[in-house]
Amino acid sequence: MARSNVYLIYILLIMASLSPPSHGFSFAGLKIGRIVIEGVVYCNLDGNSQGAPVSNATILLQCCGSTTSLAQAVTNPNGTFTIVLNVLETLLFSESLCLFSLNLPAGNCILPVPDGVLSATFILSATFTLLKILLTNTTNIAVFLAGPFLDGIF
Repeated sequence: MARSNVYLIYILLIMASLSPPSHGFSFAGLKIGRIVIEGVVYCNLDGNSQGAPVSNATILLQCCGSTTSLAQAVTNPNGTFTIVLNVLETLLFSESLCLFSLNLPAGNCILPVPDGVLSATFILSATFTLLKILLTNTTNIAVFLAGPFLDGIF
């Protein structure tokens, strides 16, 4: 019985992925099939580039008040990260309802952060910027810049 339920869920997921979304992320009338989010994390509270880059930090993207992450990435040695959302994940994306948070690796960055988590939200326009929209033959791609990562914004 449990096995047949797993197969049913699998078939429904395949069918959902093959059907075009009716309410995806759109910008200026363009349906966006993929979202790329780029950012840099620095070791300071005001998010400017004067601090050292934070490497090996896990970045979490959470949307619509969910406690589970929609996507995640790990910063490289320069503190940069890239998250790519596919067509199904863009259905859950809203720049006014999503936020980034990151957990600092131990000893990587010494900051007086009470809960050990730095955050940047999509609610403030200064922390979430549309860089460009790439129009391709197969899908439109929106590229956003996230940051600066400030403590206590949300």
